[in-house]
Amino acid sequence: MHVQDVARGHLLAEEKGRVGEKYILGHENLSLSQIFQILAEISGMPAPTVKLAYWFVLPLAYVNEFWAKHISRGAPRMTVTAVRMAKKYMYFDSSKAVKELGYAPTPVRQALEEAVEWFQKNGYVG
Repeated sequence: MHVQDVARGHLLAEEKGRVGEKYILGHENLSLSQIFQILAEISGMPAPTVKLAYWFVLPLAYVNEFWAKHISRGAPRMTVTAVRMAKKYMYFDSSKAVKELGYAPTPVRQALEEAVEWFQKNGYVG
């Protein structure tokens, strides 16, 4: 989902939303593997091919968070929350926001293309 869609969705909810209602600002429901594949096509970088078991990665995330907080004083490379979220299928339906607010999300591929371009332009990836 594009960050501009989130901002636009909030403005639409403020303008057209009904008090007490909740609106999901999403788009296509894709698996993590599908997202990685699209990113690989866009960036030219290979998608991850190794799948590690949850029971193996979760303890590593705890160790990594501890190391980052108490030893390196930097940001962890993986967080417990991220590992837990990666295990879940988080599929959502934004049709209510489309219907009631006029929410029109950017196509996923375009949003990812713009994100990759921004990360490259700002020196986060080579």
